[in-house]
Amino acid sequence: MSQNIPDESQTPTEQPTSAALLGKMSEAIEVLLAAQEKLVKVAADVAKHTTDPNAHGAATLANILKAMPKPVLEDGMFSFKDADGNDLISPVNLKGDTGEKGEKGDDGAKGDKGDMPDHQWNGTSLQIQKPDGSWGEEQNLQGPKGENGSDGIDGAPGLAPEHQWEGTSLKFKNPDGTWGEEHDLQGVKGDMPDHEWEGTSLKVQKPDGSWGEPQDLKGEKGDPGSSLGFNTFTRCTCPAASSTKMINVEGLTLVPGATLHVAFDEVNTAEEISLALNGGESKPILYQGLSPEVGMLAKNQIYSLMYDGDVWQIIAGMSPDRIGQTKWFEDTRERPGYVPYNGTAIYNFSALWPQMAAYLATPYGQERQFESFSEREAAHVAVWHTLASGATVGWNGLGGVSKYFYDPDNDILYMPDFRGMIPTMAGDGVVAPSMGESMGDGIRNIIAGAWSSKIWRRSVNLYGAFYDPDNSD
Repeated sequence: MSQNIPDESQTPTEQPTSAALLGKMSEAIEVLLAAQEKLVKVAADVAKHTTDPNAHGAATLANILKAMPKPVLEDGMFSFKDADGNDLISPVNLKGDTGEKGEKGDDGAKGDKGDMPDHQWNGTSLQIQKPDGSWGEEQNLQGPKGENGSDGIDGAPGLAPEHQWEGTSLKFKNPDGTWGEEHDLQGVKGDMPDHEWEGTSLKVQKPDGSWGEPQDLKGEKGDPGSSLGFNTFTRCTCPAASSTKMINVEGLTLVPGATLHVAFDEVNTAEEISLALNGGESKPILYQGLSPEVGMLAKNQIYSLMYDGDVWQIIAGMSPDRIGQTKWFEDTRERPGYVPYNGTAIYNFSALWPQMAAYLATPYGQERQFESFSEREAAHVAVWHTLASGATVGWNGLGGVSKYFYDPDNDILYMPDFRGMIPTMAGDGVVAPSMGESMGDGIRNIIAGAWSSKIWRRSVNLYGAFYDPDNSD
């Protein structure tokens, strides 16, 4: 219920008298009494009607309540209305004239703290969102600049921000992680001042023309250096079949001229090998411009390699002879790493001669082997000449065999037998079909007429190159 506050700027209305007020109150009381009397009568009729079981058209409680008049007070007017809103009595105005303004009441209790309204800053200006969702005007909260205060106590030195140098240019890392612009801190090059040397001492002329004190620039004598440098020897433990040999040499970098010395724990069985230093990019290994053949890199042999900017070149440690090389000697001196072609059998072959075993496992090594032991034995007893009398001349187990035979089940290598032969196996393609045809008959007659048997037997010995430094017997 609202209260009208008179406008004191206007002329005040005439106040009613006490008699007039009493008359109004009497009228209102008479209306209330009449209404009360009527309400009592209606209530008695309703009670009588609702308790009469034989009453015609007895209403339900809801209809009764609906029919009950309702007191209504609107804008100071009091009346009774039916369910349809019609006045049952004439409305009585209970609103009196506005009274004088009362004294200010005591302050009420402080309410709960409300939520922080949405707001936004624009520099030093603040803008607040109103309850209807609109935004108020910006208010600049920056006050006038005050006077400078007294100097404070020096703080502790802060940490240097992360920075990077590029030549004479410096750039700093921003707090958000980005990098600032580079700034070249190199000044303009000045002229060289006049200066004079006195032994290892230098003195410089000052801008005013005077001379500064001589400064001896000779440092203290250093410790004696080592002529050996850092160790460049290492071992390669990679598997024999690995085409990339990986090694680590502390302090050695992959630059042209880099030199190292390496021993392999296994005989190499891979084609086209390369070397990776300290986990870096692998570079080819070459010897005399070619990748070392299978079996050429021996177990425990030390090899010296130099990087030329593209490949690692083997510069020392290689055998002068190829694996499996056949060589004619013109003296009786035995050569380390060679086994005579005399048909002998070598037991524990792969353990004693791992390089040769690796070589014979290659396609070109297999071409130098018999396919079966029976084929080898047939060549060993082949007939290569028939006399006029019908008698035959053959090898009879002495010579006639120019190929190897390897028995992998028993690890036995049967050597070729070149005794009494030139490097061409005799045979006509029939007795020893796998050998093909040969000019053995004719060539032996020529040699017999040109050389004495003494020279032939003493000076010509045929050997095969196996080459394993650990097994040179």
